Amino acid sequence: MLEIEGHHVASAANGREALDRLEAEPFDVVLLDLVMPEQEGLETIQRLRRKDNRPFIIAMSGAFGGEYLRIARSLGADQMLQKPISRADLLRVINEHLAGGSTR
Repeated sequence: MLEIEGHHVASAANGREALDRLEAEPFDVVLLDLVMPEQEGLETIQRLRRKDNRPFIIAMSGAFGGEYLRIARSLGADQMLQKPISRADLLRVINEHLAGGSTR
């Protein structure tokens, strides 16, 4: 869906892999599921916050009635999206950020 909209997309199976990819190639936006194997999204957010040129972080979760999303916000996520996520909401958040319309 994002590629069809003209965005460059890369994927990672878990937080560790995502951090490795970000070391090799900078990204403007990271879509981060909070429940992942090996390294969960909350730990990944904490590590991303330490980067000098950190990407815009969109945390996504359907777990624990939104509690994970509240924690993600407190740890430094820029936007939170409750699953299931609509195509329109996801595109709106990404495009607003890339157009300079969203702030951290």
